[in-house]
Amino acid sequence: MGRADQDLKKASEHVNYEFDMFLATASFLTTGAGAKDRVTQNAYLESFVLHLRNLRDFYFQDQKKGRICAADYVSNVDKWKASRQDESPFLKHESRKANEFVAHLTYERDAPNKERQWDWAALQKELTRLRDCFVNQLPEHRKGWFPGKGLEGPAGPTAASTTAVTKGWTGPPGPPDREKAKTSE
Repeated sequence: MGRADQDLKKASEHVNYEFDMFLATASFLTTGAGAKDRVTQNAYLESFVLHLRNLRDFYFQDQKKGRICAADYVSNVDKWKASRQDESPFLKHESRKANEFVAHLTYERDAPNKERQWDWAALQKELTRLRDCFVNQLPEHRKGWFPGKGLEGPAGPTAASTTAVTKGWTGPPGPPDREKAKTSE
C-alpha cells in the first residue's frame, strides 16, 4: 500500500536534509575548511558517513515499515530499479567501510590507513548520479519536492577555506602509525 502524497511530501524534507548535509560535509572535507584539529575533522567525517549510509539505504533498500525509501516516491518501482542500476562495487565498498570504520566498533579499524581513506569527490559524484536518476523517475507533481542539488557550504564552522584535502580516513591512525611514532620517540 502506497503512502499518501501528504506523507511523502513531508518525508521529502528529511531526504533533502540528508542530501544537503551529505554535500555540505563533503565540501568541508574536500576543502579542509575549518579543520583546525583532528577532532573537528573526525566529527565532519562521521557526519558525512552517517548521511552517506542514510542516502545509500534510501536509494537501495526495499520498502520496510517505517523507513523512507526511494521506491515510495516513484510510479514504477521496476523501472526505477532498472534506471538506477545495481549498487556499484565502489559504493558497496565505501558502505562496508562506513560500517566497519565508523558506525560499528570493529577490529577492522586497525586496517592500514590506505584502506581507511575516503574519496569524497567520487562518493559525491555517485550519490548525485543516483539523486538525478531518482528525480527523473518521479511523477511530475513530486519533482518539485526535491529542488536543486542542495547545499555545498558553508564549508565548516569557519566558512573559510584552508588547505585542500581530497581524501582522508576515519578515526585515529592505526597500528602502523603508532609503531612509527614509538620508533621516533
